[in-house]
Amino acid sequence: MGGEFFAVNEEFGFSVPDMGGEVYFARVGVEANYNRYALGVSSMLPISQN
Repeated sequence: MGGEFFAVNEEFGFSVPDMGGEVYFARVGVEANYNRYALGVSSMLPISQN
């Protein structure tokens, strides 16, 4: 599980509309190992966003 938080952007002292907020992710992944090699794939799916 992970999350990201974004502050509101400002330009010339004014807030840019529709910017800032937060999003929470669920992460799913698979990894395979063979001798010295590893191969992995992962995906992050949004659970909640604002």
